[in-house]
Amino acid sequence: MTTLAIDSKVKRVISNIRNLPTPPIVFHQIQKVINDPNVSAEQIASILSEDPAMSAKVLRLTNSAFYGLSREVESVKHAI
Repeated sequence: MTTLAIDSKVKRVISNIRNLPTPPIVFHQIQKVINDPNVSAEQIASILSEDPAMSAKVLRLTNSAFYGLSREVESVKHAI
C-alpha cells in the first residue's frame, strides 16, 4: 500500500470517528490551563495530543467548511 493510500485510509477512519470519550484527566488538564493567560498554544496542543478523540475532534472542526481554510490542517499544534 502506498503512503498516499495509507494517508487516505487514515483520514477516512478519522472522519468516521464520532463519539469517543475523552479521559477525565485530559479534560481537567485543558480546563485548568485554558484560562491561564500565560499558557502557550504548544502547551494546549501537547495536552490535546494525548487524547486521540479530542485530537480528532479538533482536526475535524478546524478542517470543516466553517473556517474555509485553503489547505488541510494535519496537526493539533497547527490547529490550535
